[in-house]
Amino acid sequence: MLWTAALLLAAGCGHTELEMAAKDRQIDALNADLSLARRQLDEEKATLDQTSVEIIRLRDEVDRLGRAQRAAEIEPLRVGRSSSVGASLTPSSSEPSPAASRR
Repeated sequence: MLWTAALLLAAGCGHTELEMAAKDRQIDALNADLSLARRQLDEEKATLDQTSVEIIRLRDEVDRLGRAQRAAEIEPLRVGRSSSVGASLTPSSSEPSPAASRR
């Protein structure tokens, strides 16, 4: 009796050829989807890498241009200050000298 139950149980547990073929098709479709997703991921990673390099290049360019602009804005101030500093060191004829004001 035990053998009969075991044989009946074993015979009823297997998948039919149609079920196996359907599962194989499902596995093939999932593998194709996975391959496509991996290719798309690789393409997106390459695009991200290129974009990251471009962002770094542009950031460096903006920094360089910002420094150049600040230098261009500061340079006239330096030139003006250096000429005014030199002018303030030489007394003008209209201003009394400190020695004259003490007298």
